[in-house]
Amino acid sequence: MVDKEVFMLIASVINVEAKEIGINSSPDDFPNWDSFKHMELILAIEERFSIKFTDKQITSIKNVKDICKVLS
Repeated sequence: MVDKEVFMLIASVINVEAKEIGINSSPDDFPNWDSFKHMELILAIEERFSIKFTDKQITSIKNVKDICKVLS
């Protein structure tokens, strides 16, 4: 399931437990999910799922739900 993989990837990048990540989680919920970690996350997702986000997609991603939406 993509959602579970996304949660695990986010948790790994921002260094939290996967169970702390929810579908509505956003950088506002995790102090260490700053702009640098956000770009690190984008790159990790691109690598993991063999995709390339457009600039518009990157700027539209505000939370986990947005990431899952772009991936679907």
